Amino acid sequence: MSGITRQRTVSLGLALVLALGVLFGIAPGARAANPLQFVWDALEAKAELLGRDLLPSDIVGFFANYDGAAITAAMLASGMSQEAQDALKALEEYYDAAREQILDDNGQPLMPGASFESEVESDAKELFPNLTESKVEVAGVGFQAVLLSAATLQLNFSKPDTLAPLTGAAGGVTYDVDSAVQVDIKLLANGTEYTNTLQMPLVITMPIPTGIDPAKLVILHYHAGSATPEVIVPKDNGDGTCAFIVSKFSVFVFVNGKAAAAASAAAGARISSHLPPVVPIIYDVVKTGDDFTFKTIIANGYGTGSMAGATATITLNDKYSTVVTIGQDGIGRGTISAPGFSGSMAAFSGRVNGSSGGVVNQFMTVRSDGTVVRA
Repeated sequence: MSGITRQRTVSLGLALVLALGVLFGIAPGARAANPLQFVWDALEAKAELLGRDLLPSDIVGFFANYDGAAITAAMLASGMSQEAQDALKALEEYYDAAREQILDDNGQPLMPGASFESEVESDAKELFPNLTESKVEVAGVGFQAVLLSAATLQLNFSKPDTLAPLTGAAGGVTYDVDSAVQVDIKLLANGTEYTNTLQMPLVITMPIPTGIDPAKLVILHYHAGSATPEVIVPKDNGDGTCAFIVSKFSVFVFVNGKAAAAASAAAGARISSHLPPVVPIIYDVVKTGDDFTFKTIIANGYGTGSMAGATATITLNDKYSTVVTIGQDGIGRGTISAPGFSGSMAAFSGRVNGSSGGVVNQFMTVRSDGTVVRA
């Protein structure tokens, strides 16, 4: 990247200790319990692929291309646990630390962070009297400055221009109409409303409206005028606030849900809707004679550890293939025998068996001395 002159190498191991241990009191030995452990696994795999410690630009680039839907799914599966929320904050701090170390020729941050504030409009307070700026917290903002090219970010709460129709039943959930509270939540980047889906999600902590029973709270999210809402079952923090994860904004309706089972089923469907394809990543390829040995991990799912026992079919140049099994360490090891292989291009493709995920293609160059490197 042009202009990066003072980039320092970041030790992933040290950063893990700093981010998880110092910031949130999570001992390195407890990392296996981290609901977002798979993201750290993928970062470590990237370092292994590169054969060196990660540079700040490697870390920022990793998240620039990362499918945050996997994070959303994992956090939903955890029930929006405090551990999951702390884990997201740890990733955000890790990312911010890397971003701040990418400097221009004058020693200034090449990608500065964004200022952030929340604003509750007066018309929103008419519908939601206990909603104030001081009671709103947002995690995940740190990722958005670079991803949205924003110097300023604001979470704006207002009365919806068009109120969602309240019928007492939506998205498989029945609810009490009289106690429902509606609010339009917008994300403003550089003063302009951002209407697309965020690549990396945000976790919003805010008050539970007066008149809503925390034990029955369900949020119906009507995005962009949709007639069918996304059903959100937030976490009751036990202090009058709730936490929920979002990647897009519009009208949110807080209701007293009557059909808890339906809400639970809808929440499960929401988790499934955020699961991205799982794909095998091939690395450490070595050619010996006609044989190509390699390692593979499963990326973009719940991580390498939980994929132990999964199998993937790896194919070379659409001609030679083998099946590998992911071990307990999250790594699959295999050999493809390719008699008659010629040329300098090795095109690997892989698919996780039994998965609806797509095929990943990786291209590598076979040098004259037999070493294999990424093309």
